[in-house]
Amino acid sequence: MKKHAIVIAFGLMTSSACLSQQPGWRTEHHDSLVVPPNAKNVEYTSKTIQGADGPRQQEELTYTVAEPYPAPKFIDHLQKDLQQKGWTPDTQTGTNLGVWEKPPLDRSQPFECLWLMPWRSSKWDSVSYWLRYESAQDPQLKILHVHAYFGAAPTPPPQPPPAPATPEASRLRQRMYGLGFLSLYLLVLAGLVRILTLPKVRSAVFYAGDGAWMTWTNLVLMSPSFLFLLSVGGIIVAAVGPADGNVARDAALTAAVMEWAFIAFCAIAGLVASPIVLILTVSILYAESIPKNVKIGHAVLGLLSLSFWVCTIYFSGPLIRW
Repeated sequence: MKKHAIVIAFGLMTSSACLSQQPGWRTEHHDSLVVPPNAKNVEYTSKTIQGADGPRQQEELTYTVAEPYPAPKFIDHLQKDLQQKGWTPDTQTGTNLGVWEKPPLDRSQPFECLWLMPWRSSKWDSVSYWLRYESAQDPQLKILHVHAYFGAAPTPPPQPPPAPATPEASRLRQRMYGLGFLSLYLLVLAGLVRILTLPKVRSAVFYAGDGAWMTWTNLVLMSPSFLFLLSVGGIIVAAVGPADGNVARDAALTAAVMEWAFIAFCAIAGLVASPIVLILTVSILYAESIPKNVKIGHAVLGLLSLSFWVCTIYFSGPLIRW
């Protein structure tokens, strides 16, 4: 009989303990959206809002809890629960966070008590809890209104695929190209000098007989084209001459600017020089006192000179605008 009494007593104690246990807090969609067991009017909504970094999803959880102002048990459990899950208070987003806005001394008019605290996770998700008491419907401040807002971390914009790297030409290869252009230029220059030193060519170009004023005027008007040829060589020499790449670049740039100024000057002078060269070339060809070989030589020089002046006029506009 004694044993039966002990078993019955133990069973009654176990049943009463089970009945006295309160159901634990639960979560709603996310571990940061917590709901106490005595919550009422629980509502969960999700909507898309337009933020500074584009559209994003915001989730809202609302409910009421029967806990008098200032809800110490609710706030204590909420803070401990979020901290255990790795959430930290985001106190840099504002002032008076985690502090109740005290009700006014004059309570004759309806008022609200507000408590706010935003939190942030290690993944930069955010959740904000707004706790509120409304005196208009609850003069004794016994019903706590809870609003929780959850926002996922903004998705970074898709990055374009990296462009395939194009290997730059080595310094040695650049210098080899530059030396190749310089060698070709020197060969052309040496060929022109060699041609001018030939007796027949020299006598035809530097003619000193009757009507020589026309041939010498033709040479004077052609001299800018020789200067242009020399200035092009100056750019090539400046680009490949110095060992330091920066010095070479600055020297080549200086030479190119001088070349641009020279072309701009020749473009203006070409408006006068072009018709003069054309008239001189025709005059030399029809002059009876000038030998045939001089006519042929200066006709070629006149055409080259005319081509130079016309090109400076035609190409100077786009070059100056560039």
